[in-house]
Amino acid sequence: MASPLVARSPQCLSCLRQITGSLRETFSLAGNHQIRGKKKLAKTPSRVTIKLLKHVPKYGRMGTILQIPPGLMRNDFYPRKVAEYVTAAQLHEMGEDRIVERDRSFNQSGVGELEIEMKARALLKKQSAKALVAAEKALRESEEPAPAVLDMLSPEKSTDILSNLLPPFIEFFRPLIAVPEAAPKRISPSIPTTSVVSSAASQGKPTVAPKLTTNGSIYGSVSTADIAANMKAILGEHPEGARIVLSSEEISFVKKVEDNDRVKKVGVYEIEIKLKGSTDVVRRSIKVSAEA
Repeated sequence: MASPLVARSPQCLSCLRQITGSLRETFSLAGNHQIRGKKKLAKTPSRVTIKLLKHVPKYGRMGTILQIPPGLMRNDFYPRKVAEYVTAAQLHEMGEDRIVERDRSFNQSGVGELEIEMKARALLKKQSAKALVAAEKALRESEEPAPAVLDMLSPEKSTDILSNLLPPFIEFFRPLIAVPEAAPKRISPSIPTTSVVSSAASQGKPTVAPKLTTNGSIYGSVSTADIAANMKAILGEHPEGARIVLSSEEISFVKKVEDNDRVKKVGVYEIEIKLKGSTDVVRRSIKVSAEA
């Protein structure tokens, strides 16, 4: 016989709800199983097996095999070479019964070898620092003392020294600038203006190259900076003169020249020196001569 659920279709909305409700209850009962979560096992702290290379207070004697936290071994014992790692193969050869517990009472009342070594290193470091300071001090004392700074002279005293040490003339040598003689005038209007005929050519004589002459001009110039440098060299030969501070701004020409601070021709020029802060003036002359 066919199932009534299949043979007869629901006639109304309430019948449809009853059918779907009974189906939901059937499937929910079949799949309603309680699933329990896995029990979390308590984590045991990890340890690494080590062998002490030195007597370590509160841990044990040298050669003791024990287990300690890996962070302590990684950050403290191993960098200071207090202990070394023991592999599983080494532990198997020695026997696992060699592992002992940490001895907190070991050398607790005395000073361990590790502490002695650490104190010795600190003392050595301190002594090395003192030795370095002593060596630097001895090196400074062995060096020659720096020359003392000379006292500055007053402007009036410096002016008096200048008057006594500077010679009346300071001579400079410069090469002359050679220029050709002036060209002769044209002797005939029929000759083009671009042509020049000398008097010798007009008389049938062979022409001669024009002579070179000079008008006193020199290559370069003699400036107040040159004069100041020359005066410093003269003053530097005397202890008192070496103490004078002289600059080119304190030197000037008495008569006006082409440039305010330099001359460009041979001749004798009068200069005056007025130091800063002084009311007196020192006058001297410079002579610009042709270089042989």
